[in-house]
Formats: sequence, C-alpha cells, structure tokens
Amino acid sequence: MFAASRSRSRWIAGAFLICALTWFAGLEYRGLFTPDEGRYADIAREMLDSNDWVTPRLNGIKYLEKPPLQYWATAGAYAVLGVDEWTARLWPAYTGFLGIALMAFAGFRLAPRSPWLPTALMAAGCWGYFLGGQFLTLDMGLTFFLTVAMLSFVLSRRPDVSPSAERSWMILAWAAVACAALSKGIVGIVIPGLALLVYIAVERDVSLLRRLHWVPGLCVFGAIVLPWFILVQQRNPEFFHFFFIREHFERFLLPNHHRPGPWWYFVPVLLIGLWPWTPSIPAALARAWRAPAQPGFKLDRFLAIWAGVVVVFFSASHSKLPGYVLPAVPAILLLFARHYPYLSERLRRAAAVACAALSKGIVGIVIPGLALLVYIAVERDVSLLRRLHWVPGLCVFGAIVLPWFILVQQRNPEFFHFFFIREHFERFLLPNHHRPGPWWYFVPVLLIGLWPWTPSIPAALARAWRAPAQPGFKLDRFLAIWAGVVVVFFSASHSKLPGYVLPAVPAILLLFARHYPYLSERLRRAPAVACIASGLVLTILAAALPALSALLSWTEFNAEYSIWLLAGGLTLSAAGFAALQLLRRSRQEASLAVVGLGSLLAVQIALSGTHVLDEHYSSERLVEAVAGEKKQFPREPPFYSVASFDQSVPFYLGRPVTLVGYKDELAPGIAAEPGKYVASIEEFLGRWDGHGEAFAIMTPRLYEKLRQQGLPGRVLARDTRRIIVARR
Repeated sequence: MFAASRSRSRWIAGAFLICALTWFAGLEYRGLFTPDEGRYADIAREMLDSNDWVTPRLNGIKYLEKPPLQYWATAGAYAVLGVDEWTARLWPAYTGFLGIALMAFAGFRLAPRSPWLPTALMAAGCWGYFLGGQFLTLDMGLTFFLTVAMLSFVLSRRPDVSPSAERSWMILAWAAVACAALSKGIVGIVIPGLALLVYIAVERDVSLLRRLHWVPGLCVFGAIVLPWFILVQQRNPEFFHFFFIREHFERFLLPNHHRPGPWWYFVPVLLIGLWPWTPSIPAALARAWRAPAQPGFKLDRFLAIWAGVVVVFFSASHSKLPGYVLPAVPAILLLFARHYPYLSERLRRAAAVACAALSKGIVGIVIPGLALLVYIAVERDVSLLRRLHWVPGLCVFGAIVLPWFILVQQRNPEFFHFFFIREHFERFLLPNHHRPGPWWYFVPVLLIGLWPWTPSIPAALARAWRAPAQPGFKLDRFLAIWAGVVVVFFSASHSKLPGYVLPAVPAILLLFARHYPYLSERLRRAPAVACIASGLVLTILAAALPALSALLSWTEFNAEYSIWLLAGGLTLSAAGFAALQLLRRSRQEASLAVVGLGSLLAVQIALSGTHVLDEHYSSERLVEAVAGEKKQFPREPPFYSVASFDQSVPFYLGRPVTLVGYKDELAPGIAAEPGKYVASIEEFLGRWDGHGEAFAIMTPRLYEKLRQQGLPGRVLARDTRRIIVARR
C-alpha cells in the first residue's frame, strides 16, 4: 500500500512539474501583442518609472479605465526581475496556475476520494483557461480572485465546518471580492452577488444571507477597496463618471465600445476554450444538474449557477471579448471532474479523440455579489446573508481596496467620474465603447474556451442542477448560479470581449469535476475524442496553410507557422489516442491527466509558434532594429506616433511617444493633459520641420503620402505595418 502511495505521489509530482514547466516556458518567447499586451505592460512600466502608484498612465497619459491591482503586481515583478515579456505576463500566468492548485485543494477538501488532482490537469489542459494565463490581459487576475471568493464561500458551507472556520472562509471570500474589484472594477462584485441571489432563489434558501458575516466582511472589503478609489478620485475629479458610468454601465448597455457580438458569441468560445473536454462536458453538466438533491448546500447546483451567471451576464453585454467568460471555466471544470467518472465509456474517450484530430473595476464586486443574490433568490435562503461575516469582511475588503482609490482620487479629481461612471456604468449601459456584440456573444466563447471538456460539460451541469436537494447549502446550485451570473451579466453589457466570461470558468470546471464520474461512458470518452478531432483539424490546417495564405493573401500567417500547427496537432492526436487506451484499461484518472497535459502542451506549442508572426502583431522586432537588442532608446528627442498608435511601442522604446491626430481610448486622459497631444498632421509637420533630432512612427501608406509632400528625414526601420523615420 505504501509503495502504491509513493508511486502515486511521484506520478502527481511529475505531472505538476510538467504542467508548471509547460505553463511558464513560453511567456518570453513571443513579442507583446498590441493592443492589450502592450497597453498593460507599459502602464506597469510607467508606474514603476514615475513612482506614482495611484494614477495609472499609458504612454504618459492618464488611463483610469481599470483599477491598479494588476499594474502594482506587474510593476513589482519589473522591480525585482527586470522589465521584459516574461515579467510582463507573469501575473496572469501566476494567478492562472495558482487557480489550478486552488481547484485541486478545494476539490480535495470537498470530496477527498474524488479525482481532484486530474481535475487540476483538466483546467491546465483546457484551451481557454490556458490561453487566459498566457496573454497579458486583466481577465485571469479577475478570474483567480472570483474563484477564491467562490471556493471560500463553498468551503464555508461544508456540513462539518466549525463556526470559526466558517468565519475565516467568509472573510477570505470578502477579501477576494475586494481584490476582484481592484482588478477590474464593479464586475468583481456583480458576478458573485448574482450567483448567490440565483442560488437562493432556486433553492429557496433565504437563510443563506444571514450566514454571510456582513459586518466583518464589509469592513474587510472597504479596507481593501476604498483607499485607492478615494485617492484617485481626489486627484482626478473626472474619475467617477469615467470609471463607473462610461466603463461599466455604458460599456454593458450601449453598443459604442466597438466590441459587438451576437447573443451566442460565447458558445463557440466555450466549445473551443474547454477543448479537449468539450465532448464530455455537456453530459457531465447534465448529470450534475439531474443528481438527486442532498441535504444542505447544493455544491453542484451552485457551480452550475456560477458558470451560468458568468456566461449569461457577459452574453447580455454590448461589449464582448472571448476572455470575459474565463471566470466560468473553473466552475465548469470542477463540475466536470465530479461527474466524469460516471460518464459512459464513449464520453470518457471523447477528450482523447478530440486531441488527436485538432487541443477588471467594479465588475470584481458585481459578479460575486450577483451570484450570491441569485443563489439566495433561487434557494429562498435569506439566512445565508446573516452568515457572510459582514463586519470583518468589509474591514478586509476596505483595507485592500480603499487606499488606492482614495490616493488616485486625491491626485486626479476627474478619476471618480471617469472610472465609475464612464468605465463601469456607461460601458455597461451605452454602446459607445466600440466593443459591441449580440446577446449570444459569449456562447461560442465558452464553447471554445472550455475545450476539450465542452462536449461533456452540459451533461455534468444538467446533472448537478437536477440533483436531489440536500439540507443546507446547495453547492452545485451555487456554482451553476455563479457561472450563470457571470455569463448573463456580461451578455447584458454593451461592451463585450471574450475574456470577460473567464470568471465563470472555475465554477463550471468545479461542477464538471464533481459530476464527471457519474456521466455515461460515452460522455466520459468525449474529451479524448475531442482531442483526436481537434488534432486532425490542426494537422489539416497546417498542411493547407501555405496554399491558403497565398490564395487568400493572408500575409499575417507565414508559411513557417505550419510546422508549429503540425506539432500541436500531432501532440493532441497522440494524447487523445493514449487517453482512449487508458480508458479501455479503466485508468480514468490517468486518462484525464493525459488529456489535460496533452492539450496544455499542444496549445503551448501552437502559441509559442506565433513568434514567427510578431511583425504583424508586435513592435518588438521593429524597435529592436533601431535600438538594438537591449532596446535602449534616448528619452530626450521627440518621438511621434502619427495618426495611429501601437500600444506595444512605448513598452519596447522604454519611453512615451507623442500622439498625433489619434485619441481613441486615451481621449479622457488627453482632455486632462492636452499638452501631451498634437491635434493634427499639419501641426506635426510644423513641429517636425523645426526639430534638429526627432523620430516618428507611422504606416507605410501615410509615410509615402507625406514623403511626396516633402517630409524630410530617413527611414530607420520598417515592417509590413509600420515605418520608423528619423528627422536627420
């Protein structure tokens, strides 16, 4: 027995080592893509350079759209480890990997005999979750803290939990919601709040509200959240309207954020994002929903609700991006893992076959708050509110959130209006943030993002929701409500991006993991089959890419990328077939691990290969051609960005550039500091003629036009998208 235990421990350690190496290995291999990666990397760099930790700045201009938690973390990484792509991407990679460990820990505490370690590898191999941890956006940080809040709440509802342990878990949940709010705004409150309300309504367990420990919880929340909001409002009077109205309500409700998408937008996102588990996930989710209810908290029901809330919420938003549904993935995977062992053999093999064929502000408060309120409404358990430990929770929340908000408001009087009104309320309610999308926007996002588990997740969610109610807290119901709140909330918004639903992913994965063992054999095979199918697709695409690029003039897709796609496809196929063989030998946990690791490795291979496309999506090589590998560019001479703005340029130059005739999302910051902006090309030409030494970056077409008009200077470097010109 001890030998078997040591052997299993070595297997687990080896699997996690491979997972960690694969997870972090490719962070520096690619240039920072524009706009998101360049934007968030440069904001943190400028924060470190200026030593102003209150008011975020992009290219030297105030940027109050998002709270500062991730900027602080990245700037800290810069200070300790240096400024480069690896440290720029470290925060989303670290929080994503930590979320995997957290799901394994929570799963073990909830059901020690369940296959929770393979569940962690399910998350690692889930395409959408992995990609969320590899790109520099705010979605993975938000997802991590919402997952902490979700799991802390779930662990506080265990039947055998002591009053002191319940209080500790609830205070941690409040602190996590505060950190979610400091990561991306109001959505960090809305998602958990909606999920809780839906769960209460479904389970008719209003008593749940009495167990939220409101007083300590709100104290913790306020202590974390309020200081920064107050400071930033004092320093930026426009912050409130911009942040809350424009960046939250208008982005959600109005289609003017230029990120549109249909109501089913996240369906393909989840289908691909949950790959290679997609084929088995529907059955696992269905099984979780149909499972007989047990007394107490309905874990499966809660996980399903959590995931559903995330997807529906962001599907309702007018601004959609694939990463928005990421918070639903952990709940889906947890549900899948719980029910995977009970799926049919055919469904258990599906992930293996799939591998072989293709493999943010107030929102951080809104999401958990909505999830909790929805749970309370569904379960009719208002008593849950009394057990939230409000006082210590709000104290922790305030201690985390308030300092920065207070400081940034003091230094930027416009902050309150810009951050709360413009970046929250207006972004949610008005269509002027140019991120529109139909109500179903997040449906494809989730379908793709939960791959390869997507085929099995619906059955697991359904089983969790249909499970007989047990006395007490309904864990499955709450997880389902949490995910649903996230999806519905962002679906209702007028501003949509795929990453918005990322906070739904942990709840979905938790539900999936809980009910996966109970799915039919066919559904348990589905992730393996999904791996084989997707591996084949990638292999075919790799073979056809050179011809397609020539036929369709896809200059962005170099033929060199084919070899990376081929390697990824073959890896998926091999993992899928290996998983099927393990299933035939009744080695279910090993099969799940192979699908997860194989999918993780395949996607990392395909992602690492994108370095051959850098010149189309990043300015790294262009700047390196001028400044050398160390990218040390003098700060004194003027450097203009004419009629366009590649947000990775300031990061690689190590200095801001002066924008000419381009405002876009920097318009509020330019209005506050107009001296850092040149309004027209004519004004730029006048300045250019008067400079001795100066530089400019522009498109090749614009350069040819200005050169014909007599623009003096010489070309220092160029690629297919940009030209850098020196005055002399």
